[in-house]
Amino acid sequence: MATNTITKTPASPRAALEVLRRAWAGGWMRAVLALLAAAGAGALVAVAMPRGPATTLEALVVAAAGLGVGVLAGRLMASRWALLLVPVAHIAAIEIARLDVPGPTLDAPRLDAAFGVLALVLGRGFHGLVGLLPMLVGVGIGAALARRGTGAEGGPRSFARRLPMMTGALFLVALVWPASTPPILGADGQPLPGSIAQMRMIPVGDGQQAVVMRGRDVNNPVLLYLSGGPGQSDLPYVRAIFHDLEEDFVVVAWDQRGVGKSYEALDPAATLTLDRAVTDVIEVTNYLRGRFAEEKIYLAGVSWGSTLGVLAVQREPELFHAWIGSGQMVSQRETDQRLYADLLALADERGDAALREQL
Repeated sequence: MATNTITKTPASPRAALEVLRRAWAGGWMRAVLALLAAAGAGALVAVAMPRGPATTLEALVVAAAGLGVGVLAGRLMASRWALLLVPVAHIAAIEIARLDVPGPTLDAPRLDAAFGVLALVLGRGFHGLVGLLPMLVGVGIGAALARRGTGAEGGPRSFARRLPMMTGALFLVALVWPASTPPILGADGQPLPGSIAQMRMIPVGDGQQAVVMRGRDVNNPVLLYLSGGPGQSDLPYVRAIFHDLEEDFVVVAWDQRGVGKSYEALDPAATLTLDRAVTDVIEVTNYLRGRFAEEKIYLAGVSWGSTLGVLAVQREPELFHAWIGSGQMVSQRETDQRLYADLLALADERGDAALREQL
């Protein structure tokens, strides 16, 4: 009995190349590659800095990655759709890669409270500004490169092609411009001789944390101020709050671990303990004792800072001339219990069963 056999002839390399050429010419393959590049860069950024850029160097890395991916994607896609699809792929990869990382700036956005809006702006908002703006500029540059030779030169088109580069240059300058605190001036309007006005990073634990030091005479006693919170940065306000004290002290404000300019010191988050916070106070104190050749310093704190300061003074009393507590905490447990009781009473007064259930 005869049997018919069907034999499949393997596609030739030339035929496979022709298929790829058509896919490339059609734009789909280029679009897929552009989106994969954007997603891959997002995943790498999320793994390397899950809480977003916390230092100038990290911000520059994120900006450079965004710009590079944007140029590549714009060059590959040569379409306005890149302005939408590439950032979406990048953001999606970042969010997926850091799903398990805890923190108010990484949790689901909450727009029903001022703190939720603030967390969104300072977390995802800043990260987006640093990463997505250069990416959009890069897409514009890449698309212009792809269109080179197809449009008329000069005139408005020429300016439009230069605009992304000008925008990127201004953004880069703003990003790397160093933070500072203004000098203390004398009667002649010039920096006062012998004064100090510095913002700098100092070694604390296994990393760097930020302090601002201000005083009219570098030989005056040193006063270290502990902010409230935990999580509050007073570096922008200390010049206004303690202006008068600068006459008689070298006033030092400090961004504690995980706060403000010391944000990078938050990780690993397991190190953020009460014992570590007290140790940080002692280390900052010893740095200041050495920096200003002082046997002892003054210590002041407000709210959470008043708890932290008391514990530091109890641990190493010989390091301090005196302790000044403002809004002095006595018992956090008692405070929380009273706040809880007051909120329950408020819920009952308003007939707010949902608030009571939430509490």
